[in-house]
Amino acid sequence: MKKLLFILLATFSLNAVAQSKIKKLPSDFYSVKWISSNEEMDATRDYMTYRKEGSREFPIARFRATYTFGTDGSCKWLKLEPNDLQNIVDGKFEFNRRKQTIKIFDEKGTLVQTFRVVGIDKDVLKLKNL
Repeated sequence: MKKLLFILLATFSLNAVAQSKIKKLPSDFYSVKWISSNEEMDATRDYMTYRKEGSREFPIARFRATYTFGTDGSCKWLKLEPNDLQNIVDGKFEFNRRKQTIKIFDEKGTLVQTFRVVGIDKDVLKLKNL
């Protein structure tokens, strides 16, 4: 009986995880600036929270990572240089539906960053750095 209960729970859990996968990035994911919400980061989370520009006021910070994704696969992000200079970098991105990952490439095609999409809704994007 315990085995049967375990199998049923495992099956329902796997189905719930499978159903939560993103099949397609929502239209409101594109062409907006996603800003890192540093205040929402803590030791219990293994992902970073990004919020749409204008969705909330952020306190002053030394640096906030930003990403803008275009419907054509283009991507812009803010890069912090070792001398604290901040530059906007152009590149491309790919979303892998099966792996639930976003890969970001610079203009030369070099892989710069890989994220796993943990969650996304209207104003919040949660990404795990891989």
